[in-house]
Amino acid sequence: EENLGTIMAANVFNFDENVNSEILSNLRRVAKLNNEEIFGQFVAFSLEFLNKTEQTEEEFQKGLTHIFAEVEISENRLANMGKSYLYFLKQMAAKGLNKPQITQDLEKLGFPSESIEITLKHWGQKNQEISQNLLKDVIRMNRLVNFDWKFSVTTGNKNLESAGTCSLQLRLTIETEGGNTKVEFMEVTLKQFYELFKEIEKAKNYMDFFG
Repeated sequence: EENLGTIMAANVFNFDENVNSEILSNLRRVAKLNNEEIFGQFVAFSLEFLNKTEQTEEEFQKGLTHIFAEVEISENRLANMGKSYLYFLKQMAAKGLNKPQITQDLEKLGFPSESIEITLKHWGQKNQEISQNLLKDVIRMNRLVNFDWKFSVTTGNKNLESAGTCSLQLRLTIETEGGNTKVEFMEVTLKQFYELFKEIEKAKNYMDFFG
């Protein structure tokens, strides 16, 4: 039972508790990139792409092809690795993961310490901006039907950095172009929430609490 529990824990990730095997395989391929310079360029480019929502997948693929020009890898595999890594970054932002949580996931995926340091360095420079932009896009591109939040405080965590951390778990009910509603969940720090409050205030005219 202990061994089974260990195996199960090794396959549960902070960024997605139910992540599919294809994404995991692609992320483990990313972890095997052994050129720190190329990996650093890849991380920086991926984060920059997330911040520029007007860019297309074709532009993202062109950028990857340029970065990995000297690496023997098929175009299709590179595209899948890139998309999976973007998903990982988006989930990091959406769930408001802290450094210990990100480190834990990367270690489980097989990333070496050097790659983890590079990821955390670039993420630290861009994470607030990316989180804000993702939430703004949800509000801007859809009709906001309802908005709820609750406080979350991390306690009793073995990672001292995350213990006592306050955050807000957001629950956004939005109406898509087809008229259907769906719920988006995000977790942000208090600082990020205050910075986003003006955007939410702008969207309140579209909210109908009494319908």
